[in-house]
Amino acid sequence: MPDLRPCKFRHQTNHNGVFGISKEKEGLFHQWGNDYEECSIQGFVPFVVGVVEDKLSGKVYRVNVETIQFLDK
Repeated sequence: MPDLRPCKFRHQTNHNGVFGISKEKEGLFHQWGNDYEECSIQGFVPFVVGVVEDKLSGKVYRVNVETIQFLDK
């Protein structure tokens, strides 16, 4: 895979309606992206996410940028 940066990350979890944060995982960073959250006052509020692939499972996550740590620098 060309130019994918190795990283550690955490992603949001949802187990039967209970939200939390995953354990730290290793992955491959693909790119930056956009997501949004609905807010009763302002409508939809956009924010930046990282698109990261879990090294073990191959599953792709939209990850909050604060949880990404690049390992190659």
